[in-house]
Amino acid sequence: MRQVPLFFLLFFLGIQSLFFIFSQSSFAAFLDCQIDLNLRDLSGQRDENHAFEGINLKGLLKFESGWKAIGQTEFKIKAGWEDGAIFIYPWFFELKALRGAFEAEGTYLKDNILLKYLKVHGPFNLRANNMQIFFNGKQINGFSRLFKGEIQLDANLNTWYNVFLRDAYSNSHPFLLDLEPSGKINLKVMPKRVSLFLTSEVLFRKRPLFEGLIINLSYPLGGDFCENGNIYWKRLDLSPFLPKRLLREGANIYFKSNKVPISLCKKYLEVGPVVLFLKKEKELLLKKLRLFFEKKGLEIEGLHLDELDLKDVFKDFPVSIKVSGNIKKAYLKGERVIFEGALKAKVANGKIDIENLWLDPFSAIPRIGCDILFKHIDLSEITSNTGFGLITGVINGFIKGLIISGSQPEEFFLKILTDETANVPKKISIKAIENISILGGGQGSMSLIGQFFKEFSYKRIGISCKLKNDVFELHGLIREGGKEYLVKRGFWGGVNVVNMNPDGKISFRDMLERLKRITESDKSKMEVY
Repeated sequence: MRQVPLFFLLFFLGIQSLFFIFSQSSFAAFLDCQIDLNLRDLSGQRDENHAFEGINLKGLLKFESGWKAIGQTEFKIKAGWEDGAIFIYPWFFELKALRGAFEAEGTYLKDNILLKYLKVHGPFNLRANNMQIFFNGKQINGFSRLFKGEIQLDANLNTWYNVFLRDAYSNSHPFLLDLEPSGKINLKVMPKRVSLFLTSEVLFRKRPLFEGLIINLSYPLGGDFCENGNIYWKRLDLSPFLPKRLLREGANIYFKSNKVPISLCKKYLEVGPVVLFLKKEKELLLKKLRLFFEKKGLEIEGLHLDELDLKDVFKDFPVSIKVSGNIKKAYLKGERVIFEGALKAKVANGKIDIENLWLDPFSAIPRIGCDILFKHIDLSEITSNTGFGLITGVINGFIKGLIISGSQPEEFFLKILTDETANVPKKISIKAIENISILGGGQGSMSLIGQFFKEFSYKRIGISCKLKNDVFELHGLIREGGKEYLVKRGFWGGVNVVNMNPDGKISFRDMLERLKRITESDKSKMEVY
């Protein structure tokens, strides 16, 4: 039922019912009559998803059979709607705001209608000629077999967007409320294809997103072939989607070309190739994106990124992290985009693998998730340019089940261990000791003797962190004598950092307060090397 526009549905079902009465009459061959319509407050309901109420219709129907063959009736119809409401889940049509009228002339036969012409005026303008409507029992056949002629529709884009997308789906997809398209739609339906030509300007949160947007597409109605089209724009501003507080000045994302090729096939839509430029002209290549109609699926093929340094993109990023990616495929599962493949990064003489990547782009707050494995990370490069305090040595570890909502972590499990295979000095500064102590629930204070040394040696680091349902846990993985050690000294001396709250759980807000204390710790009188 949703495949047929609303006015077609009402028009054809009503006309079929009237014509069925006349065509089965013994007087059908001699019928010649005129009916004035003035129907008020029509209401009804098929089920909880289909209902109408308060509909007023005015119009004129003319029927003429004369001496023609029995079952063949010539007709002319003029009708208009001005009030009432129609609900076809998830769409609600308030006819007072969508007033309109139509007129048609044609011939009714036993199993089909031949329309000489059809004209509609109102929320859209439609012109059709030489249409042949076939009936199969009580249902109208697929729209691709409706006619042998042509339909042309012109409409205001803003009206259609508000009725069919924003009002119907904004509860589940709130971002639709931020979009404001304006422009014109021209839709032409021919025996073998449907062609769409759209011109638009699009605002996002009251700021220009697209200027001079043109969409030119065609859909094949017969045969298993594809129609080529494209999307073109004069100007596209992605800055409303980019977190400015996180990006370096001048960092931007833009398309290599302002024209994107699109193919429409019977069962799917295909976009690509598309090339995005990032900072310093690093390319993000998307080979193909396919949207399947019947199974409501999405596939991405050939997503490639070559060594983008995040330090060039993100503000205050402390170290150089060069990210590469080769996503073989991605697909839509529910409203989540699942990526098959991995991202890889080079950082601090070590490697990071990002796997099981997914994205919720349509949720109220966009969410992203993944698993991260890191190996042979040089702590001196990571900590030397931060306020945390210098630590030397090499670590391995992982982050499982990481979920980030907006810019805040929602869930993760982190484990950090010393890489025992690395033959490098293991030293930790006083400042780093203090800050690790704060994370472990201590006050970050050092004994008097500790203040005479710039750094201490250690043997092992073992830390695990867990965040779930806004509850944060931190544990030391080195357990001796009933204590949990976050940092353990060697046999011949060094420093121990003990988890002072091994059995406790704190809210993530309290954890952020501890991190705030760390960022402010450079003001402490103890920060002496």
